[in-house]
Amino acid sequence: MPSPNNAFGQSSGIFSCTGSEFLTLAPLLSRYLRNIVVPRGEHLDHVMSMLAVLDVLELIQAVKTGTVKHSTLRNAIVKHLTLYKACYGASAFRPKHHYALHLPYMLKNFGFLLQTFTQERKHRLVTRYTRDRKISDHGTLVPLRRLLVILCGSCRSHSGDVARLRMHGVRFLYH
Repeated sequence: MPSPNNAFGQSSGIFSCTGSEFLTLAPLLSRYLRNIVVPRGEHLDHVMSMLAVLDVLELIQAVKTGTVKHSTLRNAIVKHLTLYKACYGASAFRPKHHYALHLPYMLKNFGFLLQTFTQERKHRLVTRYTRDRKISDHGTLVPLRRLLVILCGSCRSHSGDVARLRMHGVRFLYH
């Protein structure tokens, strides 16, 4: 759970947390929106869009129980995207909105959806240790985060990546 000091940006006031932290907050947020905000009638277009995406999130979490049909998931995603577009406009759509439309198809064809929290943890670890740090070799700056992702974050062989980095003048102690 994010601490109150880290959850909101100091100057922007924008809430931020990881995906796994948000999964903990989602049921509380949904209950608050349904029971407190909706009866007030404030910002209903935004609230209904948020409730729709929370419903999608709940369905995606329930997929692992085998009780969610692909058609139910598709209808919930389309409902959310329709409300989102009505609220924010078509120009606010991002690739992730399109990708969400593929989830029901994957559920129908494979019978499950892959979880990605393992990769989120790896990304957080790399980010924590490499924020704003760079290494320099022969005047070439290479972001350390990219280097660590290449060397640590892939299950594939990274020999091709190492060769490309060597072409850019990066030297390794152990390779």
